[in-house]
Order: sequence, then structure tokens, then C-alpha cells
Amino acid sequence: MSNGVAWNTLGGDGSGDDRALLERDWGVTDAAGWREQVRALLDAENSDPGVQMVLDRREPGMAPASWRASIAAWCAERNVSEATTRHVIEMSGLILRYEERFRADGLLGPDERVESVYGYDFGRAVNMARWGLGAGFCEADEAEKCVTTAGQRAHRVYGSWESFSAGYVLGRMLRFDEGEFGQWYARSVVGHRILAEDPASPWRRMAWG
Repeated sequence: MSNGVAWNTLGGDGSGDDRALLERDWGVTDAAGWREQVRALLDAENSDPGVQMVLDRREPGMAPASWRASIAAWCAERNVSEATTRHVIEMSGLILRYEERFRADGLLGPDERVESVYGYDFGRAVNMARWGLGAGFCEADEAEKCVTTAGQRAHRVYGSWESFSAGYVLGRMLRFDEGEFGQWYARSVVGHRILAEDPASPWRRMAWG
């Protein structure tokens, strides 16, 4: 699922719109470029690796101050620059703000937190499969394999549709919303709620595990 698209939903009509979108938003103009983007998304290499590093430094029950100290220690061990260290420490505070809002808006339960943002790449891989098929950069079987692989890798990381969605949304917000809780956030919350509550949602029709 990516922003409301079920894992097993594919459709391609050879539309030039998909080619235009891929060139405009991804710089993809041919099948080779499309496959490289698919590889990066399925390997969770498209997003800022600093985000996952920050999340990985947090242990269960860790206080924010201890989390910041853990991030700082990791950076110091690797001679990370002062500016970058400051940036990733500040990122932990932004993540806490998003998680607090996620709980208030129903994307996370009262005691839940986001463990991984890999879902943002996995989710976009599903859309990339659809766009590639529509653009004529791949055949249906290759697009289907991309979707299946994205689903398999998401299952290794997340325990439910809801946790996958929270990881996807956090990754998306850190890329585009930057703590504003603006239209990017509002649209993501609406999408999550529809998928969680609509009886026809793929979350209701397809078990996660």
C-alpha cells in the first residue's frame, strides 16, 4: 500500500502522463532509470539515512535526553561534523512532535511509536511500479514483482497496516512537511483514517500477516 494503493493493485494504460510524471518528479526518462529508482526504493535507500539512524538510537522507554545523548555519542564515534550532529539531534525532537500528533490523530496508539521510516520507500515503490507500467518502462510481470517485493520487505519491518502507515507518513512528513502540520499532513491523516475505517479498505479485506 502506498498512500491508499493496495499492494496488489496495478494498472497501466501506456499514458504519456506517467512518463511526464516520472521525468518531472524523478528524473526518469527510460527503463534503466526506472529500474534504478525501483532498486533504491526497495532497498530503502531513497530517503535520508539519517532519519533511520536517529530512530535506531532510541531504546524502549528511553527518555528524550538519553535519546539525544545516544545520537550524539553515535556521531562522535564516527567523527560526524558538529553541524550534522546538531541537525540529527534536532530531528529527534521533530520526530517526537510528530509522534505526539500521530497519537492525537489516531495514527499511533497511546503507547506506540514509529520504529522505522523504511515504509516510505516501500510504499513509493508500489507507485513506481504503477507508473513504470503505465509509462511502458516495464511489463506487467516486472511491475507485479516490484509490488510483491515491496510487500514482503514491509512485512519484515512492520507488524500491521497501521504501523506501516505511520512509518510511511513520518517519512513523508520529514521530507515535505518539516514540522508545519500543513496540507501534506492533513491529506496523510485523511488517507490513514479512510484506510483504517472504511469497510471496503484493503486493510479490512487483506490481513497483514
